[in-house]
Amino acid sequence: MNNYVVNINGKKKKNVKLRNSHAEVDGKNVEYEILSKNKNQIIVKIDGKIYNAVYARKSEGKIRMLANGQNFDLEVLTDLQNRAKEYQAEKRRNSGEMQVAASMPGLVLKINVSEGDEVNEGDTLFILEAMKMENEIKAESPGKVKEIKVKQGDAVEKGAVILTIG
Repeated sequence: MNNYVVNINGKKKKNVKLRNSHAEVDGKNVEYEILSKNKNQIIVKIDGKIYNAVYARKSEGKIRMLANGQNFDLEVLTDLQNRAKEYQAEKRRNSGEMQVAASMPGLVLKINVSEGDEVNEGDTLFILEAMKMENEIKAESPGKVKEIKVKQGDAVEKGAVILTIG
């Protein structure tokens, strides 16, 4: 049995256990069958209902999906990865300051916050365009925007600090 934590749009968290043709989602049993899967599309039957989804990998474990006319940003983590992420978030909260860096080289399309703004976990901080895809970078924990180090239209390298939350 494979256990995962799936974060949906940075807010909902689902615990998923997969085994053969059955899954357990937050304790509820679900029957599923993958009918078709290719590079960027999956057709799956869940409890007798067919879903067609188109998806693109944004980065390791992160997926942008269009299903039934709705867009979803998914983050799929193993139990161990989720515990490590929660530990890192707690460590950042206790340190008092968090630097938000570019996860890949790209262009800062839009900055959604200003210095002094209060942000909550899951709020979109800025949009980074990379490889012709727009990536919403979200706050991993609540805090106050202390400093913004770039401006809209700036090109940034992977790892470049975009802003600081305290």
